[in-house]
Amino acid sequence: MSNYMLARLKLEFGVSNLVRYNEAMKSIREFFEDEGVMLQHAFITSVGPVCEAWNLWKIDDHAHWERAMARGNDERVYAKYEDVLNTMQEVVAEENVSLLDTMPFFMESPPASGV
Repeated sequence: MSNYMLARLKLEFGVSNLVRYNEAMKSIREFFEDEGVMLQHAFITSVGPVCEAWNLWKIDDHAHWERAMARGNDERVYAKYEDVLNTMQEVVAEENVSLLDTMPFFMESPPASGV
């Protein structure tokens, strides 16, 4: 079974905030992937709540995310990403994080077609 972390972010309204978010996420992705937390997919709503972003990250286990975040508290690491973190504080209005496990039925082979 695989473990994932899903971040649902409500961005401040406006195209300029979305542009700033996209740029900041390049550095956020670099940081987490250096920690072995791999971005699987990133989405933005096209229908539904305006400016809602979803990022799906593959993690080793539920503590993996916490270990990566703890490394971000290192003074040298924080200094490298300080501008990016400030940008994220300005453009993200709300963040919800969920830790996910793969459901057993997903891992099974699909049933053979009866046609």
